Amino acid sequence: MTNTTYPRCFFDIQFGNRPVSVSTGRIVMEMYQDTCPRTVANFISLCQGDQISAVSGKQLHYKGSGFHRVIKSFMIQGGDFTRGDGTGGESIYGEKFEDEDFSRLHERPGLLSMANAGPNTNGSQFFITTCPTPHLNGKHVVFGRVIKGMSVVRSIENCEKGANDKPLEDIMIADCGVLAEGEEDGIPIPDDGDVLPEYTEDHDLIPEDHPTEYIAFASQIKTIGNTLLKQALASTDSTAAQSFFSKAIAKYEKAVRYLEAINPSPEEATELTYEAKLEFFALKVSCLSNLSLASGKISDWAGQQRYSERILSIAETLATYTVKHSTTPLMVTPADQSKAYFRVGQALVKQLQYEQGCKMLERAQSLTSGTPDAMIIKTINETQRMIKERAAKEKRMYQKMFE
Repeated sequence: MTNTTYPRCFFDIQFGNRPVSVSTGRIVMEMYQDTCPRTVANFISLCQGDQISAVSGKQLHYKGSGFHRVIKSFMIQGGDFTRGDGTGGESIYGEKFEDEDFSRLHERPGLLSMANAGPNTNGSQFFITTCPTPHLNGKHVVFGRVIKGMSVVRSIENCEKGANDKPLEDIMIADCGVLAEGEEDGIPIPDDGDVLPEYTEDHDLIPEDHPTEYIAFASQIKTIGNTLLKQALASTDSTAAQSFFSKAIAKYEKAVRYLEAINPSPEEATELTYEAKLEFFALKVSCLSNLSLASGKISDWAGQQRYSERILSIAETLATYTVKHSTTPLMVTPADQSKAYFRVGQALVKQLQYEQGCKMLERAQSLTSGTPDAMIIKTINETQRMIKERAAKEKRMYQKMFE
């Protein structure tokens, strides 16, 4: 529950050179001024940029600074606006100030806490937890929490990193500030009605304890994805279609995340009934199939291949399971497997891997119950023609080399 008496600050995050969006890139945080008034005053001032350093004469401001250290399943760290590498920063009280209060614990994701180099060395650097971190209790001051935009925190957490846990692309605080009491935070209610957290770690229900609820959540998210996919397929505007496909992909990926949070081996999960397992795998395969389709529609051939290969991996896992549990069989249907092989083959061909692609296409045809599939046959014939043309071209090239 948000405390309406706590001050609220915001960050607008920019990833690389992509446009900044308040609706999709804003993090809103409430400040625990009752337990940490000096720490909160420091953070608020740095968000507003209303003070000048007595040392450098420069503005003390988070705006334009970045997240320099990101560790998955731990935290994201920023606030070094002087050096940008974790060795700098400055508070409004001077370079460092004292620890204020340790009563609040690092017991959940989304907590805002001061980074330090030991006791009483707080400056401007902060971190946001992405999971419980009890080993930090009594060492770092928790002074706020994220109340909106945790999905943005997760996007930062899941970025690609290089040396020293630094993001490979710049992740910057493009803007920041303080929201007045009663002021709208600028984050709209989603047009699609999806109010579920982007990541299951931020949901109040624990997936392992509520598997049927999470299957239902995934189904709800998939339905939204289906609507977006239909809009994409029906659109005559290529730019609009691209946008719909991208949004559909995001929804299907979210649905899969909700399913995968339930159990790493759902076919063996004792907390799931046989009927729930059937629903689980049908739902997951359907989401992956639509992910593969949508990826191909935006010419992301590697994505089309990857998602369909995941379906084939599930098929293999369930085939092994069914051998041991013949009374409760689980399977990916031959039709779904054929579709997956076809999309893998098609993607390989698009990536100029003709021979491998042709093998996958032939495997797809073998799963059609003996009935020729016109699209598969056509694609096989076209691929075989390209293989012959490439071989002939290479032959002519080698002949010229020895003339």
